[in-house]
This record gives sequence, C-alpha cells and structure tokens, in this order.
Amino acid sequence: RRHTRLQGDWSSDVCSSDLCAQMGNLLGVMHRVQGDFPLRKNNPVSLTALEEIWQACTQAQGFVLESWQDFHDEFLWLGQQDTHHLPKGTIHADAFPDNVFFDEKGQICGIIDWYFACYDHLLYDVALTLVGWCYDQARQWRPDWAGAFLRARSEEHTSELQSPCNL
Repeated sequence: RRHTRLQGDWSSDVCSSDLCAQMGNLLGVMHRVQGDFPLRKNNPVSLTALEEIWQACTQAQGFVLESWQDFHDEFLWLGQQDTHHLPKGTIHADAFPDNVFFDEKGQICGIIDWYFACYDHLLYDVALTLVGWCYDQARQWRPDWAGAFLRARSEEHTSELQSPCNL
C-alpha cells in the first residue's frame, strides 16, 4: 500500500535512553548513507556566517557588548580552532524531538522538517541533536542518555566506512 504521508505521530514524552539510542542510530545512518551527495547548501549559522551576524548585531542600536562578552569570547576561541580535518556532509541541523515521528510501539519511524538541512561538519549535527535529546523533563543533562546516543551513532557509523563523511 502506498502512503502519501509519513505514518506515525509526534510524542511529547520522548526522553529516554532507548529513544536517544534510536536517534543516535538514525543520525549515524543519515550521515553514512549520503555518500557523495552533490548538492550543497551552506550552513546559514556556521562559524563563518556567525561572524557576519555578529558584526551586524554590534552595529544595532542598543547593543551592549558587555552583555554578550561570554558569547563573544567563546566565538573568538571557536574561530581559532582548526576544524579542516573534521568530516563534513549533509546534516539535518534540526533533528530535535518535535521533528521526529514515532510508531504505535514508540519506535522512531521518521524524521521531518528538512528546512535547515545544509552542508557542514557532522559534529555540528551530533552536538545539536545531543542538546535536543539528552535533557530530561526537569531540564537536567542526562549523561547516560548521551552515552546511549553516541554509542548507537558510533555503532552505525563505523570507522570502516570509506567515505569523507566519517566521524
């Protein structure tokens, strides 16, 4: 039977080690299967783009640098890091729980909202996804969930792959 829409539903109760592992696996699959996908859209909030955004913000009326000093210091530090060796590929860049569908058994069955998909470091996608998935309902960081996510992603995205997308 042919479906004209993604089967499944969004769930507000997505926090668990098992679901983090499922998402880590899915992200690993997405990073692995893209191969040499030729289309590339630059990340509109990459470090390069953030420099332009930062400059525009500093020119805005009422901008107070002191209020943003920690961000600015971190931004400067990140800009000094050598990232050329980190693998790049097409990333989802918005793989938060509200963009994932679950089947009736609570298993991830699809991911939606590819609007922010772009070409950037795979680590950027991993970091964004970890932030979205590894905090519990009380907004506490769950290192056990992060570990489950990272282990599942690593198992799916093994070092034997001969692809520029390895992470």
